[in-house]
Amino acid sequence: SSTFIYSNKIQSSLRNDNQWNEYYNNYSILRRVLHGLTYQDTDLRIFYRNSLTKDILFFTTIRVDNINNDPSDYLCVHRMYPGIMLNSSNYNPCENPWFISAPVNAFTVTGPYNEPFSNMSAFTTTSKQELQLSSYKLTIVNSATFLSNALTSSITNTIFPNEGFGALLKYDTLEVIVWGSENVGNSTSISNVYEYEPNINKKVNLRSIDSFQFTDSNNIKWIVSTEPFLQITNNDEITYSFILLIFAKESIVNIPLESLKSSINRTTYRLS
Repeated sequence: SSTFIYSNKIQSSLRNDNQWNEYYNNYSILRRVLHGLTYQDTDLRIFYRNSLTKDILFFTTIRVDNINNDPSDYLCVHRMYPGIMLNSSNYNPCENPWFISAPVNAFTVTGPYNEPFSNMSAFTTTSKQELQLSSYKLTIVNSATFLSNALTSSITNTIFPNEGFGALLKYDTLEVIVWGSENVGNSTSISNVYEYEPNINKKVNLRSIDSFQFTDSNNIKWIVSTEPFLQITNNDEITYSFILLIFAKESIVNIPLESLKSSINRTTYRLS
């Protein structure tokens, strides 16, 4: 693992041993935070070893407010596993959208956005805790960042039944991330599913587990199964991060419709 410390007072990260020693010796709260983070390495090593993809990074980011009894002064301590770090003096992890938008005692997904280290499209899953100590407030965000390719390849590399294909949407906005073999989504431009395929009936509830039929812009008839996945919770409200769509051509099917729906749903279950 590696550790990065940003000081809001000097508007910079700590870049040399003198700065590190100064802050480490002067602030007991920083020593407590750094010592506590070392205990996570064993768990993170296990998570990383057992993950389905190695295109993943684990973070623990802690904002320590009220340094020197100044409400506007804070430190941002950022620990990453595996141990790589963006070499930038003005990089402040506590200003990242995934840190700011992380829900307290809940779980959410942010993205896609350009991950600073690789400059590649990525998603981040986050959860936040807040602790009020006698003199300091700690805002702790645990997160895992995975490159979009790690998510989309599971769709684009899958062979679907009946000349079909898969599509991946963002649950909240219905924006298209993957459509067939095409990785549509990026950090700057994502099309809504109704812009991408205007013939899909807006009355169909894509956010439910269901099947529906439609005729696309090329007059091809499809049977589609919808499957929300990657559950998130916030204040006891349960939603999801993504929607998986499985398309199968109706025209080449010579088996009963219910059997086809069952086959599509089994494919959906395996992917989710």
